[in-house]
Amino acid sequence: MNGMFVFIPLMMQAIPPPAGTHFFARTDYEGPGLLCGAGYSIRLREGENAVVKTDSGLNSIGEIALNEGLFSIRGSQYATEGGTFVADIGDGTLRRKRSTHGIVWIYRDNAPGSTDVFGAAVNATVPTAAFKRVRFGAPRFGMIDGERCMSGKDSDERVL
Repeated sequence: MNGMFVFIPLMMQAIPPPAGTHFFARTDYEGPGLLCGAGYSIRLREGENAVVKTDSGLNSIGEIALNEGLFSIRGSQYATEGGTFVADIGDGTLRRKRSTHGIVWIYRDNAPGSTDVFGAAVNATVPTAAFKRVRFGAPRFGMIDGERCMSGKDSDERVL
């Protein structure tokens, strides 16, 4: 995919990945259950789904389809800089930034990189219903608040 775009079919828009990014793994999730990423979690309800693609490093992009709309979450080992301070959340901060793709919500804690939330369902200067369902912070031992993170299926339909 060198020099190409990663196409996000749920959102019908192209988001350029960081230079040199090659996505190697795809995991599909279907609600209900708790979807956990490196710096976030979302409770998927019945009929909601997500697709998470990861590369060989620490980068991932999740395409999230909730009843409230479609959006993406990108976890990167490279932090997105800039933006306006919005709030302190746990061990990190939430910022908001306008980009060529609309509003990007950026969460950074003491881990390297950032968790960026963007797309149609979160493209507003105030938190939308879809955005309010995202909880920031890393799961501990595959759990959040005593609840186990859900398993997904890879492209061969194997449960991970």
